[in-house]
Amino acid sequence: MNKFEDITKELTGLYKYKNKRYGNSAETTIDNWGYGTVISRIEEKLERIKQQISNDINDDEKIEDNLRDIVNYGIILLVKMRNDKSNNVYDRNFNGGKILNSRFENKQS
Repeated sequence: MNKFEDITKELTGLYKYKNKRYGNSAETTIDNWGYGTVISRIEEKLERIKQQISNDINDDEKIEDNLRDIVNYGIILLVKMRNDKSNNVYDRNFNGGKILNSRFENKQS
């Protein structure tokens, strides 16, 4: 098996572990507040990585943790968007939701 497949297996295990531990909070949050919530979680993780790099914090484990979370959030969002499209609720979560991050909402206009 190549390294890409090893990592995707690892990410699947992490996803299952976190869902068992915390429930499917990301999907519930999307249902309540729209897709922008997951995008803001990804942004937060990216900001953490930027801070670690700019402050010369050599903690590869923390950077990898954030990268794993970013990838899993992206997959969760992709799965949710595809499910929503097939269930005809895509537009509600993408364009409406109950609240979208104002920065994200402005980029959509």
